[in-house]
Amino acid sequence: MVFDAKQIRGLISSLKWYFQAKNLALKNAVAIKCPLTVDQQNDVRVFYSLYLANLLSATEMLLEKEYPFSQDFKHELEAAFSFPNFPDGESNYSYLRELRNAVIHRGFDISSSVHILDEMPLMIAPESIKNRNGKKSYSAFGFYLLEMIYTVDPIIGNLIENHLQAKGLLQPLSNQEEVATETQANLRNAVGVPDWVKNMALSHVGELDYEEMQLDQIKSFVAILQENVLSSIKGDALNSISKCNRA
Repeated sequence: MVFDAKQIRGLISSLKWYFQAKNLALKNAVAIKCPLTVDQQNDVRVFYSLYLANLLSATEMLLEKEYPFSQDFKHELEAAFSFPNFPDGESNYSYLRELRNAVIHRGFDISSSVHILDEMPLMIAPESIKNRNGKKSYSAFGFYLLEMIYTVDPIIGNLIENHLQAKGLLQPLSNQEEVATETQANLRNAVGVPDWVKNMALSHVGELDYEEMQLDQIKSFVAILQENVLSSIKGDALNSISKCNRA
């Protein structure tokens, strides 16, 4: 299967967006403290739902059959999701996937059952969750949703970075002429851009250093992958997360 440089850049761009969105959702979720207003209760549900949606969208991009290294990533993902007290990595990942499906596709309220610790609302995760047809069931690998997030969130970015690096995808994959030609085509086909703007931009296309631009884009992407949202949380919030992780 051919997977060209343009497709790889699109893949990395999408992964970057999913990670930016999941990180923002998690930051907003853990910033909310009790007592909660009605609006804040809804916000907690929304933010954790968005976190699950974007986390799983990122991993599923690399599990799609169109991605040529999907089987390799599947094995790496399941190995990374194998934890000391919960060694079945496939089941652990499937639990998060089906929880996402229940939250996003079936309207399950992840905030329906909550404990309060150090003013932080901790969502109690369903003990088990079934797949769509109800034939398979997967067990939670933590009592609280945040406990499981605390376990997997620092792992997933490193996993994707290492995978892409090993496959040679985190490097400039197009030369100056190829990217310039692609850029010119995109400009000519841009909708809603006045012709005079297109002509002015086209006149400067050849002056840009596209290899340096690709390196900068990769560096920015890796920084997003490496961002550990939970490690940046201070005070009672961090204490709460650590407590539920040890429970």
